[in-house]
Amino acid sequence: MSEVRLPGPVKATLVDAATKAPAGGFRFWLYGDEPEGTPPAGLNFRCPCGCGQLHGIAWRRKDGSPAGWTWDGNRQAPTCSPSIQSFNADGSKHWHGYLTAGEWGQA
Repeated sequence: MSEVRLPGPVKATLVDAATKAPAGGFRFWLYGDEPEGTPPAGLNFRCPCGCGQLHGIAWRRKDGSPAGWTWDGNRQAPTCSPSIQSFNADGSKHWHGYLTAGEWGQA
């Protein structure tokens, strides 16, 4: 499978459940035993290309140490870095891009 490309920016929409999200929809997550009000550990998102795949990134491990990404703290229009690479079930590259100021963009 070849890597997909976005035709243009896709709005990142905050949703209650990532499983019901539109393309580019996202929700923040915590580790299961963390109390409400704890800063999010990462986010899950529907692939912005519209394929329906669910992906996730983390910026904090359960022990509080940094994970692979950073987040700017903006819950409505987040920016995360570095870029995000998603993969197909067979391990091939699916999509590669950025989440910047609440928009998904192509790398």
